[in-house]
Amino acid sequence: MDSLTPPVPPAPPQPRNTEDCFPPKDTLCRHDEEQHVQNYDWISALPDDILIEILSLMTISEAAMTGFLSTRWRHLWKKIDHLILDSYAFGMQELEKSRYHENPLLWNDVATRFVHKVNGLLESRDGNRIKELTIIFPLSSAHASNLDHWIELAMAASTQNILLDLDNKCCKEGCTICVKGTKVASEPYDFSWGPFLMVEPARWMN
Repeated sequence: MDSLTPPVPPAPPQPRNTEDCFPPKDTLCRHDEEQHVQNYDWISALPDDILIEILSLMTISEAAMTGFLSTRWRHLWKKIDHLILDSYAFGMQELEKSRYHENPLLWNDVATRFVHKVNGLLESRDGNRIKELTIIFPLSSAHASNLDHWIELAMAASTQNILLDLDNKCCKEGCTICVKGTKVASEPYDFSWGPFLMVEPARWMN
């Protein structure tokens, strides 16, 4: 009898639930939100004061490079108000370790590059205030015009403290340095009081 029983036809395929193929919409939304949170630039969202404080922990050349990150960072480094400008700040060769007094051409080349970097930096600050300006580099009277200019820029930026450490360790009797191909006596820089007298004449004359 079993052999004569007709086979039972297979059950028709059930329609597939398309919702099983895709995660729920709310899951997608949560994923997008989490991805957005992960990609959000939390550092750039900090207040200017905090970002400037962070930048002040770097050398001025490192801080200036952050200006290429985005428009948010483009001008922040210019608001650092404590400037220490020396060989290290600009990633330059330290003359003190190069026996530069034995190679005046080397001294002149490095000093010229240092002067150009300081000029570019101070003039690019767009008039932002400077509380303290420290310049440490072996310069002499040969750079008097640039040094005078830096003091004038510092005064215009309402600088409270100016420190010029221009100790030229080769400035001994009879020592000479090469400036623009000619040998001149390495006389120390004569600090200019002119900008101070013009700003507050009564204070300095009393």
